Amino acid sequence: MKQKLIRGIRIFAGLFSLMGRCAGKSSTAYLLCALFLAVYPACSAWLLANITNAFAAARAEVWRWGVFYLVLLVLYHAVQAGSNIIRNTSIYDVCTSWCRQEFGKISAGLPLLAYEDSGILELQQRADECIEQEYLSQVYVRLINLITAVVSIGSVIGILASYHVMFCVIVPVSVLPFFLVKWISSRTVYRISRRQTGLRRKNKYLWELFFGKNSLKELQVMGSGGYLMRKWEDQQKALDQESWRCKQKESCALAGCGLIKLAGYVLAVLLTILLYRQSMISVGLVAACFTALKSAQDSMEYFLIDFGDLGEKMSVIADYFRYRELGTDDRIKTDRSEAALQELPEAVPEDRAGAVSEDAADVAFQRLTLKDLSFSYGNRGRILDRLNLEIRRGEKIALVGVNGSGKSTLIKLLLGLYPPQEGEILLDGKRIGEVSGYRKLFSIVEQDFMRYEFTLRENVAVSDLSRRGEDRQIYQALAEAGLPMEHHSLDEYLGKEFGQTELSGGQWQKLAIARAAFRGSPFYILDEPTSALDPQMENEILERFLGMICEKTALIISHRIGICRLVDRVVVLDHGKIAEQGSHEELLKKGGVYRSLYLAQEQWYRRS
Repeated sequence: MKQKLIRGIRIFAGLFSLMGRCAGKSSTAYLLCALFLAVYPACSAWLLANITNAFAAARAEVWRWGVFYLVLLVLYHAVQAGSNIIRNTSIYDVCTSWCRQEFGKISAGLPLLAYEDSGILELQQRADECIEQEYLSQVYVRLINLITAVVSIGSVIGILASYHVMFCVIVPVSVLPFFLVKWISSRTVYRISRRQTGLRRKNKYLWELFFGKNSLKELQVMGSGGYLMRKWEDQQKALDQESWRCKQKESCALAGCGLIKLAGYVLAVLLTILLYRQSMISVGLVAACFTALKSAQDSMEYFLIDFGDLGEKMSVIADYFRYRELGTDDRIKTDRSEAALQELPEAVPEDRAGAVSEDAADVAFQRLTLKDLSFSYGNRGRILDRLNLEIRRGEKIALVGVNGSGKSTLIKLLLGLYPPQEGEILLDGKRIGEVSGYRKLFSIVEQDFMRYEFTLRENVAVSDLSRRGEDRQIYQALAEAGLPMEHHSLDEYLGKEFGQTELSGGQWQKLAIARAAFRGSPFYILDEPTSALDPQMENEILERFLGMICEKTALIISHRIGICRLVDRVVVLDHGKIAEQGSHEELLKKGGVYRSLYLAQEQWYRRS
């Protein structure tokens, strides 16, 4: 219980600190408005009693009290309107935007290996829902309302207590069941929501299939859209039914609470009439008492419902703060120093945005050494098994092997995206974790490259945004990648989402190669870079690319072996180990794994 209390206080403190950072003075203004609205019911009841007494006594001061009451009423509506504006614009909108930006930075900073953990993915899903459903803003507003409700209820109850102490018992007891129902219901809703996180992720994936251009094409051709829609409907129905049952129980219980509240109000009215008949209160106080009773009951009802409803939302907010803590958890080592999140060009100074520093571009490393490297995904066995490899500066290496041999995993470790479970990676004898700006050494083209539906300029220069104004170099990189675009404007949008120029799969892949070439790093990694092209075109592009980076280091991963004639060394990976290595001719003479791969693909590279 003590731990839960401490945890709740930490969440409250974190929430107020967060709102202070993202909303600033608006959060203070909202609090002041809320305090004024809190004391309004007591002030209103007091003025109304004076007006009634003055009217009953036919005193001229009734007009003065009436003016005060009207001024208070105008102020109430003005402050309420201002409070609504602050809440909707400066609290909800600003907070949601700020948290969404922070969420994006945290997600981009997580190591790639974290995305292999379903627990982290489900925590990410709940944190995202916390932002999208504006729970942070809602709870902050409710906490402010709860604080002011205590002031409001206390002032009204104080007035009622001056009439008779029984009012202090009847009013709270008549609305207490609202709190019990909402508290139990909110905890149940959170447990259901947490249990359903995995199924909601699956259903979200199914839903997104109906809006993806590539998936939609296959759905229409294969006729599988109806099956997937029924699958989505069945899963959504299972999700909804459990929530609906909970909501139905809550609605019935709240209806019962309403009857208890009504009975309490009737009892309080009867007590008021009794006090008047016994001449314990005046006619003016009877009217004020009725107003105060209704106000106290309503205020306390809203207070208890809001307080009881915090259970679910506070649990979701706790998930959001747990996700934020991933960025500072030593067990989840985020990559802040390597600027994992590239800001949009407009948000970053010209001289800093995504730039490859001069020091990184000119690093005179001599060798990159992989020593006794091992890695596995969970309990699925070793993908890499005590692998040893040395890459020398300026060397061109082809890494080949069948699918599943560990090629792509090796690249993720080489780039520092995955930490080695055994062994180490050394740059000139120094562990890569100790090398500042290590990833700036690399330019990479992957098989699953990004298709940025931005301008042609941004698509190339996104690898080095500090040079996005160098038009000639951008066109040159495109030409060297086999995609001459001299007749196209660099500010022309690509893709049909926002522009008019659509590229073929092969053209997009050449664009990705141009992006890497424009970056100008000393070490190039190409992971199945031309898999969308035919073998002849692949050979021509890679031959041109290797000629372009003749003084630099290159590691080319492929299950095709046509490139192997063009490199200095071929490394054959088989079941996570280096089966053999050497030049193309040397490996053919050995008659091992490489020769088998070559003979299986030889007809692809025969020239007529």
